Amino acid sequence: MRKEYTFHSKEEKIAIVKLYLSGESQGKLHEKTGIRDGDIRKWKRRYLAGGEAELENKKKPGIQCPNTKDEKS
Repeated sequence: MRKEYTFHSKEEKIAIVKLYLSGESQGKLHEKTGIRDGDIRKWKRRYLAGGEAELENKKKPGIQCPNTKDEKS
């Protein structure tokens, strides 16, 4: 069964990381939010390494949309 991708905003990630850093357990945060423990740990590592900017959602490379123009053309 395929999992559905869930989008988490930068603000949501920051709030969860700050709760975690203030002493809230991963288990409690998972119960409250449904976000996996591994994601919370990953966000914490990124936050501690580079601050809030590291939690920005980045566009992932992939197949180009057929409606976009190729710059070489």
